[in-house]
Amino acid sequence: MRNKILVLLTLLMFFSQSTYAEMLLFVSDSCTHCKNLEEELRAKDYFEQLTILRFEISKDDDNRLFYLKNAEELNYTGGQVPLLIDEGKYYEGSSQILQYLEQFIPKDTDTDLTPEDSIQLNEMLKASTLIDESSQDPPPKTSNKTKIIGLIAILFGLTIFGTIIWRARKKR
Repeated sequence: MRNKILVLLTLLMFFSQSTYAEMLLFVSDSCTHCKNLEEELRAKDYFEQLTILRFEISKDDDNRLFYLKNAEELNYTGGQVPLLIDEGKYYEGSSQILQYLEQFIPKDTDTDLTPEDSIQLNEMLKASTLIDESSQDPPPKTSNKTKIIGLIAILFGLTIFGTIIWRARKKR
């Protein structure tokens, strides 16, 4: 009985963590649309505010195979980049991707900056060397959904574990 519960608990924790897929952004370093999209995402701090995993497919064979696998699973036949995949759906091209991502960003009513102003400000900061051009993409932050799912799985596991110990002590 104890082994069955441990196996069930292990499976529950594994599947609760793996059921939430992060946003996958497939790009190519040789694609100007991809570069422009990434600049805009950085300027709007989308990489900081959302969990977007970036995969460069023109130079990395593993990323290219991962792209093809995901495209096949979604019946995506466009073969283009930039391509964003989230929750079993795909969004191709800069405009579709930006339109999709905007729904996750809270509207800031305290600023008068337009997206164009934000991009210009970011370019001015880069020019003044406040932002290092050679830096890599920041590591993706864990989204709130992932944190909540993980917390629920841990609490459930602790509850099961506590129940098992309580019953074992009660039998003594």
